[in-house]
Amino acid sequence: MDQDPYSIERLRDRAMIQDVIYQLCRAVDRRDTDAIRAAYHPDATDSHGAYVGGVEGYVRFSEERNRTIPFSMHHVSNVLIEFGGTDLALVETYLWSVQRYSPESAASFAQFAGPEAAREVASKGIDSFGCHRYVDRFERRDGRWRIAYRTVVFDWRTLLPLPDQPPEFQADWTVGQRTPADWLLRQRASMGLPPHRG
Repeated sequence: MDQDPYSIERLRDRAMIQDVIYQLCRAVDRRDTDAIRAAYHPDATDSHGAYVGGVEGYVRFSEERNRTIPFSMHHVSNVLIEFGGTDLALVETYLWSVQRYSPESAASFAQFAGPEAAREVASKGIDSFGCHRYVDRFERRDGRWRIAYRTVVFDWRTLLPLPDQPPEFQADWTVGQRTPADWLLRQRASMGLPPHRG
């Protein structure tokens, strides 16, 4: 193991690991299943509360769960990386998540909060705010850092009922979408950037 966790090589490793974390957040928020898959090694495991299992199952779980959620944003900070070997790292990342659950997404909300809480969602919808942590085992294989095991540690959540008439953006504004039609993804495509870093 390196004696200097801040050598040029280790700084490069840190940047590569952080990029994977950031790209995975964007992939979930834009519902980009290929980019979600690219953040994990093929034999990875994800322990996500309502889902524990392999990466292919997690991709399906994420797609089904997010299908009816109209807004999602994952903010990450405090990315602390500890190297356990040349090709091994333990990474703790603080997460602040904001998601809107419409009445159509009550079943998705029930996965995390139970049927009682989902009844309120079914009646008029809610906004969910949560503080959690990702604890990831990263491994470098064939020169690529990817998640080998992810555990989501749930720390705190609060819910706000939606107002009767939630505010809307003006019709001529650029509004985010959870599809490939999102402005950022269209700009990436126009510059010839690949769909995700694989």
